[in-house]
Amino acid sequence: FIASQKVEEIAQRTNSRIIAKPVLLGAIYKAVQPQIPINGSASDVMNQTKKAYFARDLHRMAEHRGVKLMYPDCYPTKTLDALRCIITVGEPYIPLSHRFYKAYWQQNMDVGKSDVI
Repeated sequence: FIASQKVEEIAQRTNSRIIAKPVLLGAIYKAVQPQIPINGSASDVMNQTKKAYFARDLHRMAEHRGVKLMYPDCYPTKTLDALRCIITVGEPYIPLSHRFYKAYWQQNMDVGKSDVI
């Protein structure tokens, strides 16, 4: 989320082009870390000390980058339907992706629910 809020600024500053490709992060995790539960997240397999450090570090990184961030009450949530929506709407993918990210990470909305999508 934090990187998504800065990527366009960085691309403009470096005269680069963004090629956005929607992906399901859970599928990537499953491919590289098969011990993650099918309905879980990467943090599910972290010990409590690592999980607490990760949460603090995420907030520090957001503050350092000037990005408002809050863990949603529904964390983690299934984002497959949000991904399907992004793919269905089509390119450019970034504007709708920003809307979902902000709804989830800043407005405490469950982007896995159809009424939010």
